Amino acid sequence: MTVTSKIPCNCKYTEIIDYLSGRFTYFSRFEWLARVEDGKILLNGKVNLDSHAMLAMGDEVSYEMPELQEPPADLNYSIIHEDEWIVAVNKPGNLLVHKSGKSFRSNLIYQLRYCHKPTAYPGIDAINRLDRETSGIVLLSKDKSGLRIMNEYLAAHGIKKEYIAVVKGIPQKKTWIESSPIGRDEKSAVKYRFCVNGIDCKEAETGFETLQSSATKGISVVRALPITGRTHQIRVHLAASGLPIAGDKLYGMSEEKFLAWRNNEQPDFSDVDKAGDKIKINRQALHCTSIKYIHPVTKKEVLIEAPLPQDMQELINSL
Repeated sequence: MTVTSKIPCNCKYTEIIDYLSGRFTYFSRFEWLARVEDGKILLNGKVNLDSHAMLAMGDEVSYEMPELQEPPADLNYSIIHEDEWIVAVNKPGNLLVHKSGKSFRSNLIYQLRYCHKPTAYPGIDAINRLDRETSGIVLLSKDKSGLRIMNEYLAAHGIKKEYIAVVKGIPQKKTWIESSPIGRDEKSAVKYRFCVNGIDCKEAETGFETLQSSATKGISVVRALPITGRTHQIRVHLAASGLPIAGDKLYGMSEEKFLAWRNNEQPDFSDVDKAGDKIKINRQALHCTSIKYIHPVTKKEVLIEAPLPQDMQELINSL
């Protein structure tokens, strides 16, 4: 498979080796150097042997992607709504929306564009995004005009989303609003970890409602209604409230334990006591259960719902 990348404005005046090793991290800098020296990198269609070649905006860098063993993924997504413009998918709990790392094919967008049966969606793109381990509704647009309108709705908080989470701990209130701004965690060695009042923080607001609690088991079920859409917003706000989501490795474990898990790539299980037994869930117990929006063409209100997956339903049944 040939991979071609067009150089954006913010990467002009960058050496090709810096661009390759920084943009495509599935190979080390040393491995990219070897590929350049072996003549396996094309710059604007011609073999490039200079690892220090300076890139300009609009340049195209190409290479032949070797066969890589992709991380395991759950491809059992289902289409739960479709019209002429919009598709809604119920995403399982171990599936990326977009490609990342070595997951070139094992992501939702690739599967919908190239592999979906009986008919693929070559121009489809995501309107909202879910983390790899978060299950539930992903909205997608079939064309760029619909995507532009829906992104405007999203920016104006015009798409209403509802989530269900199973958390560790007992909320102090039936309902509450968490409005602490969210930014990157400067104290963390994990570059994609966020926290309240972090670096370059942005306003964030989430409404919560306690649905069920078990004091003996120390777990609760909460409804989350995000007003803004910051990265990891629900996970960060719940963790900051002392209610980390069950199975959330990044925000529910110590950083030392998380790094050990990540480096060893071993599955983690959040254990919940159930009369001496242990219920296990191998991903964060967070599910987008409904989305409501005004259709970009018909201007009618649309409500899409997705039932809880089995792993989360079993946790809730234990209460």
